[in-house]
Parts: sequence; C-alpha cells; structure tokens
Amino acid sequence: MKAYQEVFAFCKMTFSPENAGYIARDAIGELCKHKFELMGLLTRMERLIYKRNFVLDDSTDQPHAIAAYIHHCDYLVTYDHHYDVLKNQFHVVTPTELLKKLESIQGS
Repeated sequence: MKAYQEVFAFCKMTFSPENAGYIARDAIGELCKHKFELMGLLTRMERLIYKRNFVLDDSTDQPHAIAAYIHHCDYLVTYDHHYDVLKNQFHVVTPTELLKKLESIQGS
C-alpha cells in the first residue's frame, strides 16, 4: 500500500497536476506486470517486537525496515539515505541501481 502512495507522490512532484494521477496509474500498472508479493501494514505487536532492531534517524522509516525484515525482502529500494545504516542487514539500493542489476541478470 505504501509503495502506491510513494509512486503517486513522486508523480505529483514530477509531473503536472492534470497528468500526475494518470502517470501514477500507468506506472502502477507497469509494476503489476512483474512478479512481486504484496504485504500488509504492520500490526502493533510487530512494531513493538522489532522496533529496537531498526534504529533510524527518521522514525517514520522504521516500519518499512521492520516489514522488509519480517517478509524476508531481498532489497530495500529507496532514495532515502536514512536506510544506509541498514546495509549490513539488507541490500539497500536506489531504483536506478536495482534496474541496472535486473538488466544485467536479463542480459546473462
């Protein structure tokens, strides 16, 4: 769910108001053509159990790190450098870095 909001927020900042919603919809449609798993929001108990494992400068980033851990995510894809402190726990990459990695895998 959060990812959809992030896609929309990016489009809203990047494109004209009259086009942002359409572009976000198309971007989400493109994402849905690929294999991925949706995960729900954290429960209160999950936050309490795992919050000490993920100390970040921006506490609003903590639920994303916890969810990535609980759901065994391969990568944290972000432009947010607050996550760099977690590079010993996750592969933290930018969207561009991930796309390059995926392209190299497909080219093999």
